Amino acid sequence: MRSALAWVVAAASGAALWLGANLIEGSQEPWDAENYWTTYLHIAMLLCFILGAVFPENPWRWPFAVMLVQLPVMMVFTGKVGALIALGVVLLLFLSCAGMLFAWLGSALRHWADSGARG
Repeated sequence: MRSALAWVVAAASGAALWLGANLIEGSQEPWDAENYWTTYLHIAMLLCFILGAVFPENPWRWPFAVMLVQLPVMMVFTGKVGALIALGVVLLLFLSCAGMLFAWLGSALRHWADSGARG
């Protein structure tokens, strides 16, 4: 049950971030937003860190939910699927790999804190 909750939280937080980015920036696709690479991507990495700390079991999963949810958000937002969707999937998978580092760091911090509390 906790794992299902983690997936919902990860996907919902990622969707809210990218929907907010699209609405604020007025872009067709999340990565086209002016501040995507300097602001929103950093927030996504912070989300991965937090998700890794809150749900420390198998933290590599959370970046996939945070990043890949951009595709359905984009499709709902624009009402279409572009010709470069495969390239978009590859980009999001690559960015998910970066998010894994932050999720693992959050998980490690949680495990370290838990072991110190028992200690």
